[in-house]
Amino acid sequence: MLVAALASLGGACGAPEAAIRADLCTDLGHLEATIAALASPDPQTRIGIVRGNLERLDPTFGNVSRSELATPDVLDRLLQAHVDYRDQFRSIGDDDRYEALGPAAPAAGRGLQLAFVAVQGDLGCFGREARLLSPSPSG
Repeated sequence: MLVAALASLGGACGAPEAAIRADLCTDLGHLEATIAALASPDPQTRIGIVRGNLERLDPTFGNVSRSELATPDVLDRLLQAHVDYRDQFRSIGDDDRYEALGPAAPAAGRGLQLAFVAVQGDLGCFGREARLLSPSPSG
């Protein structure tokens, strides 16, 4: 992906920071539906689906981390929220349902969502925070 290439080149080739930010924001934007699904999955969703959604985040979260453009405390919050959510079903099988996790899992999912939005804001991904946290318009 372009982000990885630009991030690995760093300042050596003078890759503009704005272009890297824009690419990261695009990548993060593509994950908004996944983040929303993780923040409040249907109780009948199988854990394997939730795990798969978490794995989809790994490449982009890695690119954000390697870019060194996010404020360290904001990035740390995102990475810790990712680990905390994954830890919720360490001892649960893929075929079990989300409802088996108990009350801590939804809070961890919401924490991941809030940390994700904080990274988007920190990177200057304008307008995305409002879309992700606002309820969908009915109609």
